[in-house]
Amino acid sequence: MPEVQERRKYRRTLMCLLRCFLSVAYLWLMLQAAAVVPLVREKHKWFLWLRYLNFLVTYSSLLTFDVRTQGYVIFVILMMLFRIYQCSRCNFCNPSDEVQGERVPMNKRMFVYFGPYLLMFITCWLASMYSLVCSLIQLTRNVDDIQPDNICKIIMTILFKLLIMANAITRCIRATVLLQIFFDEPGEELHNTHNLGEHFSLFFLN
Repeated sequence: MPEVQERRKYRRTLMCLLRCFLSVAYLWLMLQAAAVVPLVREKHKWFLWLRYLNFLVTYSSLLTFDVRTQGYVIFVILMMLFRIYQCSRCNFCNPSDEVQGERVPMNKRMFVYFGPYLLMFITCWLASMYSLVCSLIQLTRNVDDIQPDNICKIIMTILFKLLIMANAITRCIRATVLLQIFFDEPGEELHNTHNLGEHFSLFFLN
């Protein structure tokens, strides 16, 4: 049934490309979430001779949305995914029974591929948490002028940041275990019948 095989091949290729796109989107969103910071602005209002102080809480990002910054983010993500592709020793789209390449050693070179993304994520997360603490101190400094919704925004952002870090730690542990499994595979004559999208699902989409 050549037609059935062709349809299956195209379907697996489409699913592989979709999983690759979702993996890039997931890593990009995690980094953007780590870079979100609240901005507390003081707003003065006058009524006759009385002045009222209000606080306005908005959100911004440590990573600017320009071509250079976002291009570097995408480059770092693709570099990390390419290393996972090398470690998995699989075909890109369609599986094959052919013997795959040599095993990638687990050495310090792994930090060259994974280090930039992890460093950027940790730096953005720590800087945003510092900004959160400063915003909370700025709000509590004027107790009489605090609005409950502003405090709720700050607390919700802190909880959101903690969830992002918990998710990142879980993914790092999962990735470490999977890379160790790849490293323990036989160095030669490995028959890998899975494509790249299925491997990315193990790392980021499950």
